[in-house]
Amino acid sequence: SERGERLASSPSSSTSLDSGNDSHGCYYAAGDQDPTYHEFGRMIGEALGRRRTRVISSGPIAVWTVAAVLDLSGRVRGKPAFFSIDKAREARAGDWVCSPQKSADQLGYAVAQPLPERLRQTADWYRDEGWL
Repeated sequence: SERGERLASSPSSSTSLDSGNDSHGCYYAAGDQDPTYHEFGRMIGEALGRRRTRVISSGPIAVWTVAAVLDLSGRVRGKPAFFSIDKAREARAGDWVCSPQKSADQLGYAVAQPLPERLRQTADWYRDEGWL
């Protein structure tokens, strides 16, 4: 039997995404963790095997300045910067949070591994590929 909610094929339908009911028929594949940007930085450090990770708090002017300098430096060297204008946009965007509750309730979906484990797997893959 079908589970979950359907999206209507017609934009004029009351169940379409344009009807003001943004969540109808939309599911988020997400874990239940909601780390802050600092916590996420520390999780990445741990996944990389770092004993200590420094996550620096700074205002928007410093973030954009550092991003621009590193982005330009990376372009001059022909190597991608570890922090760039794009990463600054992500860092300054605000919350990147969604709830997995609807997909869990209606579809029985849950992520297979918690975020720290997935970050460790990603770091291992990067090492195996010679990117770290």
